[in-house]
Amino acid sequence: MELLIEAGIFSLLIVASILIARVATKKGRNYAKNIRKLSKQQWFKEFTNTYTPLFVQHDAYRSFIANANVEEVIRDEAKQALFKREILQLMAKHNL
Repeated sequence: MELLIEAGIFSLLIVASILIARVATKKGRNYAKNIRKLSKQQWFKEFTNTYTPLFVQHDAYRSFIANANVEEVIRDEAKQALFKREILQLMAKHNL
């Protein structure tokens, strides 16, 4: 009986690990796709000249960019300003 419980727990851990890895991979793909799109924009290049290491190393920024609706940010100057402001707020929140 104990062996059956241990096998069930082990199977559950494997499934959970796979699900977590899939989520992390999807987030990574979204981040890469969004960075590629944003990197083509002059305003983003100018903005990131100073802050490039943050976008690469800090998970809060990677998550923010992965979850952003980049198409809207690119098209709308007001959303670009909001996007920049939110990144600056993240910097203040994380004391960077």
